[in-house]
Amino acid sequence: ARRNFLLRYAGANTDWFDILFHNSLIQEYSLSVSGGTEKSQSFFSTSFYHDNGWTIADKVNRYTLNFRNNYTFNDKLSVGFMTVGSVRQQRAPGTVSRTSDPVFGQFYREFDINPFSYALNTSRALTAYDSTGNLEYFRRNFAPFNIINELANNYIDLNVIDLKLQGELNYRFNKHLRYE
Repeated sequence: ARRNFLLRYAGANTDWFDILFHNSLIQEYSLSVSGGTEKSQSFFSTSFYHDNGWTIADKVNRYTLNFRNNYTFNDKLSVGFMTVGSVRQQRAPGTVSRTSDPVFGQFYREFDINPFSYALNTSRALTAYDSTGNLEYFRRNFAPFNIINELANNYIDLNVIDLKLQGELNYRFNKHLRYE
């Protein structure tokens, strides 16, 4: 039984890159509408961006909105208003707590899950799944460990909202002097 157990791992040749990475499919959709007259112009655009990431642990969705209006009251006075916003929802592997090193500009985490580092440095003799297709766990730091289970349960959800509101006023005093 011991020999059969060891033979399974002696013949293992796990391609960790194939297990932890996949082809990234990026989708982006946008819509824009504009119109106006000599006295007022309007522009509106919105978009959706989805990236399923290179690893089994990454994913990004982004929604954007851009709205602009310009008004010309006469040959001396005009105003403009602009709103630009985006919402980004991202899932990344790892933990939230980190220590920064301002001298070298790096961050360190107590227990960071990095699929690239794992695929690069883990023995190909270890397997991700047992002979019945279930996740197989190995001892790491005295605890059962499987990278696929860790990536599914140890992640950071980043939610970022950016909003910009801008107004502008233009006044022409004469053909040589104007205020913006």
